Amino acid sequence: MGPLVNAKMSLAKVAITQANTPVSWAPPTNCIGIGFKARTAVDVRVSTVAGVVDAPDEAGGAYFTLTNGTAFNAPNGFCLNATLNPLLYFAAAGAVVVEIVVWTKVTA
Repeated sequence: MGPLVNAKMSLAKVAITQANTPVSWAPPTNCIGIGFKARTAVDVRVSTVAGVVDAPDEAGGAYFTLTNGTAFNAPNGFCLNATLNPLLYFAAAGAVVVEIVVWTKVTA
């Protein structure tokens, strides 16, 4: 992977205030990279599908668990497809702030 060329980094946050209550976030349309982590020691459930992060599903739900102390990073050409997956849904067992870093394409 090469460096992000003509990209601008910006920061966002998602505040989860109630346990097992999903909060959605939409990346900007010109997003080319994304990364996120929990600000405090809480596992966070993440999905592009509405209604699946509401409560932990030990049988295997359609979500990704961002475990305590880890981060998800997918820069350099990866971001959500605004048409196919316009939102990310976050939920956790307790209150937490999810810190998000976004790289957007800068047009000349």
